[in-house]
Amino acid sequence: MYESGALSVYHWWRNKRTLTVVMFHRVLPREDRRWGQEDLAWTVSEDLLRDCLKFFKRHYTPITLERLLQAVLEGTRLPDHALLITFDDGWADNYEYALPLLQQEGLSAVVFVVAGGVGRAELLENAFQKARRTGRLSTSLCNQLWRAATGGCGGFPPWNDPRQVRELAWRVSGLEDGASLRIAAEVCAGSGVSQQMLSADHIRKMYSVGIAIGSHGHTHTPIPLARDPDRELKLSGQVLAEILGTTRAGIATFSFPHGQYDERSLQLALDAGYRILFTSDFHLHSTRNLLGAVFGRINIPAHLISDPGGRLRPERLALWLFGRPILPAASAGTS
Repeated sequence: MYESGALSVYHWWRNKRTLTVVMFHRVLPREDRRWGQEDLAWTVSEDLLRDCLKFFKRHYTPITLERLLQAVLEGTRLPDHALLITFDDGWADNYEYALPLLQQEGLSAVVFVVAGGVGRAELLENAFQKARRTGRLSTSLCNQLWRAATGGCGGFPPWNDPRQVRELAWRVSGLEDGASLRIAAEVCAGSGVSQQMLSADHIRKMYSVGIAIGSHGHTHTPIPLARDPDRELKLSGQVLAEILGTTRAGIATFSFPHGQYDERSLQLALDAGYRILFTSDFHLHSTRNLLGAVFGRINIPAHLISDPGGRLRPERLALWLFGRPILPAASAGTS
């Protein structure tokens, strides 16, 4: 169907008045030493991203965040087959590898940055997971941190479960207790990990060439689970605005960490001053009537759209994207 053009005709007809928002995380060359050390479920190769960008230009009309803001806030019409490219977390490889490819193809994107991770080796939850796998995160240390983060209430979770280790990192991230944070820093020490998160200078350079910067929270903790959701929402925007030398209103968009949100989270994000919110809900949006400011996004999983050698199978990407449900953009309190 794809090779005959039938699938493209279906997309041209069905998705003409829609917005597709795609989501990436890490971008690395397959020969990079970090390849294979990171979670490949959230990593695409440099070559695969290049082919995806060409695919997007062939089948869509890529837009900027500014164009979407105008459509939502001023009622201007988006082009047919509109597509917005986004990246989550704020990895340094977005600057090293994704930015040159975007510039080669004449495309823009939105990079949602974990503000508290700027300039750091990696996000705390990633460091905890690596320490768990290598045995540097002992049961006794996990218990100690859990006790400090929860006030010593209840028993201890099973630390062989990666989900529990991730929750531990979220809880520790929200602490203001210096002793516990020093212990957490010790977990990250000795891992041999170089700086993997965007620096403030990286962010300014990307912004200067047309890459939009949005907030992805301060610690990457899901907003519904955060000890202080207002801090996650407001402080992250303030930090990024200071880096860019703009006002707080200059950070107009927020992407919910881990895709987790509820009605209260949506309202808190709007109250914090964000104009457009992004989730990880897998659907397209009708552009006939943009009713609100909440948009889902479709993750691009390398293993489902490529062959065993890592090359793009365009028919798989077409099937992954073209048939998604089409919804109107949602207002806070309706999702």
